[in-house]
Parts: sequence; structure tokens; C-alpha cells
Amino acid sequence: MGVQIRVLGPVELWRDAQRIVLAGHRMRGLVALLGAHSGYLTRDTLVSYLWDDPPRTAVQQLYNCVSALRSQLGRHGWRICREGGGYRIEAGPETSDLAFFRRLLDQARASQGAEAIGQYERALALWRGPALADLGGERFARLATGLDELRLTATEEYAELLVRAGEPCRMVADLAMLVQEHPVRERLARCYMLALHGSGRTADALDAFRRLRSRLVSEYGIEPGAGVTSAHLDILRG
Repeated sequence: MGVQIRVLGPVELWRDAQRIVLAGHRMRGLVALLGAHSGYLTRDTLVSYLWDDPPRTAVQQLYNCVSALRSQLGRHGWRICREGGGYRIEAGPETSDLAFFRRLLDQARASQGAEAIGQYERALALWRGPALADLGGERFARLATGLDELRLTATEEYAELLVRAGEPCRMVADLAMLVQEHPVRERLARCYMLALHGSGRTADALDAFRRLRSRLVSEYGIEPGAGVTSAHLDILRG
């Protein structure tokens, strides 16, 4: 089965279906960067991710970490090559859960109907929690935010597809939790409203819009945008 790096949740490294214990924050961070990037990373970029305040020995410690990982990855679909002032990462197909997720998402967006629904479900099932869940640091937090945004967008697309397919009930509970976490995200609120309405809960759908509008007006002084407002009018008209 080879090696797989998992970043869609806590960072994990697996080889031949067995999980490899990663000792320390630096090693987990380096593995996370390998899972999230394929291509060239400068030494300075790697150091800036792995240390908030790099010590004088940071470069040597980085070399040691890379050397230790080479023994785990080198013969299993990965190559980490020194090049100039950094490293070039060459990964085999689907050697990270993120790469697999992106491929399934592309396939879902290029498909229709039941096939698209199935691809979205496979893609979203790869997530085990927030991205890079066990890593700290400002740089990793920004990287994780971008990955979590990708997941949220895919979830919205999947929910919209289910509504169009006449299966809104399948996402109501999940959308309710996501709306609590992202109370002013309009596309998500629109998905939730349409899923509620499609499930026969029109009063709850209208109440969801009222909560969204109240929060936007009170916290930001703005009205809801055209997309969610149009959905609200459609629900009112039945």
C-alpha cells in the first residue's frame, strides 16, 4: 500500500497500512508540509513554518528531520531532493489524503446526478476533523484555514446538489451544526434554508433567515446578499 500522509484532521503518517509514530512538533510539521505541498519549498519557508523564533541550529535540525523522513518515504512513492536553497518534493499519485480529496472534488464537479453525489461523499468522508488539527503556529493556522475553507465549499456544493436531487433531508443535521459554527456565512445559510424548506420545515427555514439577517445587521450593519435573499423570497412564495 506504500506511504500516505494525512492532513485532513490530525497529522498522520502511514506505511503499508500501519501508522508511524511521529516524534515531536517539528516532525509532524514537516510531514504536514509534505502532505500539503508538492513541488519546491525553500529552506527559509520550511524553517518559518517549523519555528516561530528559529534558533541558530534550525537549519541543521531541519536537515536532520528531512534525513529521518527520507528513510521512511524514499522507496514508497516520495522523493525529497535537495535543490538550491531548499527541497523539491516529488510525490506519487494519491500519496496524501489532500491530493486524493482534490482529485475526487474535481471529479464531482465534472459529474452530474448520482455520480456527482457519490464523489462528493467519498471526498468529504476523508476528513477526520479540522485540517492540521494537532499543529500550532501562525503559519500552520493560515494553511489550515485555507484547507478548512476548501472543505466547507465542497460541503455547500454537495448540499446544493442534494437539494436539487430532491434529497434535502440528508444534510439538515450537518448543516445545522455548520451554521452554528459559521453564523454569517450566507451560502451556507442558504443551503440550510433550502434543505429545511425541502424537508417540510418551512417555518424553520424562515427563522434561519431571520437569525442570519439579525446578526448581519447588528454586527456588520449590512443586509443579506442577493443569493440568500432570493432563496428567502422563493420560500415565502412556496
